[in-house]
Amino acid sequence: MALTREFKESIRERAEIDAEFRMLLLGEGVECLKSGEFEVGKSLLRDYINATLGSTKTTDRSATLDPDS
Repeated sequence: MALTREFKESIRERAEIDAEFRMLLLGEGVECLKSGEFEVGKSLLRDYINATLGSTKTTDRSATLDPDS
């Protein structure tokens, strides 16, 4: 079942203002990956990254992680 944009926005907004929620989101994402639930884990980690770094900052940071530079 696909999540609605409204739900995803609610998660992002909560994560932006609630540090404890961010840590739980990150922890749950890692636990899902460890237990083999890769799609759920990736989705949770994506929500965490979008809420903490934002898409522009992520793009900027990934450019500095280029192994060829």
